[in-house]
Amino acid sequence: MLPSHLSFIESLHGEMRQAFYDQHKAMAHVMHLGLFLLPLAGLLVRGLVGAVLGLTLFILCYYLLPYVWDVTHGNRHV
Repeated sequence: MLPSHLSFIESLHGEMRQAFYDQHKAMAHVMHLGLFLLPLAGLLVRGLVGAVLGLTLFILCYYLLPYVWDVTHGNRHV
């Protein structure tokens, strides 16, 4: 279970990421798709450098998505 508000450092821990992707199955499927499509798109557009950049972009998204999701969709006080 994820805490009510996630700090940036907490969001980088493996347990928090695992809990996030367990609760958001659709996001996990999108990330699986991105793992293959981002490097492939980079390879087609810019060659080997693009593939490395695509993989780097995927890794950044994978690690930062739980924090960004919490900031944008977290506890909203009305």
